[in-house]
Amino acid sequence: MDRAMEIIVPADEQSGGAHAARVSLFADWVVSTGSNPANAALFANFPISAEAQKSEWRNGLKLLGGEASKSSLADALARGASGEANPRTDLERFFVTLKQMTIVGYYSSEVGIHQDLQYQGNTYIYDFPQCTGH
Repeated sequence: MDRAMEIIVPADEQSGGAHAARVSLFADWVVSTGSNPANAALFANFPISAEAQKSEWRNGLKLLGGEASKSSLADALARGASGEANPRTDLERFFVTLKQMTIVGYYSSEVGIHQDLQYQGNTYIYDFPQCTGH
């Protein structure tokens, strides 16, 4: 799962990727707690119960692993992503869930917020030179 998430949000020169942000731990936490109704929105087949979330996640990971064993993890993710706009297969639906989980986890982390987005908090900006003269 960690490698798949790193492929979705890789490290670059500005910030670490999903691995550095420990996004797989976020996903484990979301799936294991499962009691927060807001978490259901992370699943492609929402609204679903906490037990269904766990089952869908486990089955999706198994499916992704099986697909990756046929070629590579990157190829399996590409096949899942190919139907992202209108997922029809279990792999495509799991890819949507995996990507949503990865993005939410990444941008909820220190790495995503402060390194990638360079968020500085609620600070007053006295001058914004990019907008002068417009």
